[in-house]
Amino acid sequence: MTCDTIRCRIEDRNNIYFGTVLKELTPELVNTLIQRIEVHNSDRSGGKIRVKVDVYFTAAGLIDLPTEKELEKLIAEYEKEHAEKNRSKAAAS
Repeated sequence: MTCDTIRCRIEDRNNIYFGTVLKELTPELVNTLIQRIEVHNSDRSGGKIRVKVDVYFTAAGLIDLPTEKELEKLIAEYEKEHAEKNRSKAAAS
C-alpha cells in the first residue's frame, strides 16, 4: 500500500521520521503506528451488516472519527457559513 500524501512524525526505537512523505506502508511501520485493533460483533440492521472496528494509535490512542451523516452535516454547516460570509463581503463592496 502506498501513502504518498501522508506527512507525519513517527518515532520508533531506532529512527524518527518527521515531515516524511511515506512511499510505502510496511508491516514494521504499521506495528509502530498502531497499538491495537479491536473488532466488535457484527450488527445487522437496515439490510446491511456493520462491524465496528476500533484502531488504537500508538501516540494518539483511539481517535473517534465522525460518521458519514455527521460529516455531511458538518460540510453543510460550513458551506452555509461560507456562503453567508461571501454574501456579506459582496454587500459591503
